Amino acid sequence: MTTDAAASAQLTAVSGLATLAWYAMPYLIGSRALRGVLKAGLLGGWWAGLAAGTVAVALREGAPGS
Repeated sequence: MTTDAAASAQLTAVSGLATLAWYAMPYLIGSRALRGVLKAGLLGGWWAGLAAGTVAVALREGAPGS
């Protein structure tokens, strides 16, 4: 299991790579439609990772009211 510091470092690294990919897309991919699909995927993946981390912390700390 990862520690909070390790999870934070992972989230920071993934966010940095996603930001780099986000801004590099116009130079690498000419199709606006394809860029839109890829950007939606980046955002969806980032939010899913954030939600998974939040759920993991909640499970580790115990659900409220339990």
